Amino acid sequence: MSKAILKFIRLSPTKARLIAREVQGMNAELAMASLEFMPNKGAKIISKVIASAVSNGGFAKSKR
Repeated sequence: MSKAILKFIRLSPTKARLIAREVQGMNAELAMASLEFMPNKGAKIISKVIASAVSNGGFAKSKR
């Protein structure tokens, strides 16, 4: 399990939490795929954080 922290972002915690709860419990690949089609600003930011966590963990992101 890897970890990534994002600080000093201009997004309210309430709005970020709504998006984070949508992808909570999913694997990284599925979460990033579902975040790609969300129109919210926070979806793009959380997608970057998930990508960072995957790269911090040393796992290779599979591209299809």
